[in-house]
Amino acid sequence: MYEGEDDGSGAGYGVVNLTLKDNKITACEYNTYELDGTLKDENYGKKDGEVANQDFYNRAQRARLACPKYAEQLAATGDLKKVDGISGATISYNEFKEAVTDALNQAKN
Repeated sequence: MYEGEDDGSGAGYGVVNLTLKDNKITACEYNTYELDGTLKDENYGKKDGEVANQDFYNRAQRARLACPKYAEQLAATGDLKKVDGISGATISYNEFKEAVTDALNQAKN
């Protein structure tokens, strides 16, 4: 299993865990975290446990919910180029690609 991260230059960072067999991706898990290491979950986008801005909360949740979809697409296709971005979750998509690339580079070494 190989773990990769993006550079964390945004409002958090993503971590991908890839399983490879015979140089092919067979499984993928992807999660995103806030800069303090808190997993982005159903509370992501809330302030002090409350939805202060519904639009911001909706965008945050859309990005969070895209993460397992990216991982599923990669595990199904085995090709990062075949993973489609999800509208409204572009930052998460870019973090995912960066984390996968990091993990694949580790696998080469």
